[in-house]
Amino acid sequence: MRYLLPLPPIGVASYVFVYNMFSKYGGTRPGSLADIIKEVVLASGIASVSFSMFTLILVFMVNLSKDK
Repeated sequence: MRYLLPLPPIGVASYVFVYNMFSKYGGTRPGSLADIIKEVVLASGIASVSFSMFTLILVFMVNLSKDK
């Protein structure tokens, strides 16, 4: 179950990403399918790295506070 907990926030983040992408490009797609895939992959990579870093930081902070 713990692996399924991030799914609702990821769904909301995806909605916000798509909304912002369409609003930036005036309600149209940014170009070809390759441009869309490039933007989605880049945004997903950045989001996954930041999510992983925040998760690791929280794990270490909880572990340090538990030991005291």
